[in-house]
Amino acid sequence: MLIRFLATLALLFAHTTSHAAEPAVPTTVSYEREVMAVFTRAGCNAGACHGNLNGKGGLRLSLKGEDPAADLTAFTRDMLARRVDPLRPEASLLLLKATGQVPHEGGARFPASSSEYATLRSWIAAGCAREPVGSPTLVKLDVTPASK
Repeated sequence: MLIRFLATLALLFAHTTSHAAEPAVPTTVSYEREVMAVFTRAGCNAGACHGNLNGKGGLRLSLKGEDPAADLTAFTRDMLARRVDPLRPEASLLLLKATGQVPHEGGARFPASSSEYATLRSWIAAGCAREPVGSPTLVKLDVTPASK
């Protein structure tokens, strides 16, 4: 009886310690901190691509994401909102073009198995919000030493 109790206790301890080591998975994706970083890293908002004065292929983004609000409008409202599909995120034109599943002049930017794809898919599935509810906001910025 004592051995069974100790074995159960050991399994319980091993089970709880294994979960404590796992990193927390974010439930929401930040548009400005994560989604914009994906487009910048992939080069989508560079001057040679969609970030130039005229854009490319009907998509015009701000250069290096300087205007996140305008870029959000381009992703979610322009072209009759056909670039994102929150009900079927995998069918979103943003993901299909970025992974090369449909013709894209810039070619595939990342595979469907990448963290970039997962970030964009999560953001689209969550409704393409600018920022999740309860996101941290800058309240105060202190610069030291103070100028004289």
